[in-house]
Amino acid sequence: MAIIYQTYSFADAQCKVSISTNKAEADLWVFNTGSRGLANGDANWYIVSERAEASVRVYFCSRGMSDLIVYFVNNKLEAGWQKEHRFKFRL
Repeated sequence: MAIIYQTYSFADAQCKVSISTNKAEADLWVFNTGSRGLANGDANWYIVSERAEASVRVYFCSRGMSDLIVYFVNNKLEAGWQKEHRFKFRL
């Protein structure tokens, strides 16, 4: 379950994420859900404002500093891993 909290501290982050506008560059295509109940798997993210509610703390950064490159999609069916990655099943 990917309940995401955006941290503004590089040291606090469990995963450093870069957002891409190019589908081909992304490791993971992400769908931003509007409900906690729909945030299943790694690709369906529900973003929360409270750190304690999150399953993962992410820091959005530049491509060179990132662990993971994501591309946001508008359709839940498109969301998923595009490449093998060390964060698979860890978000």
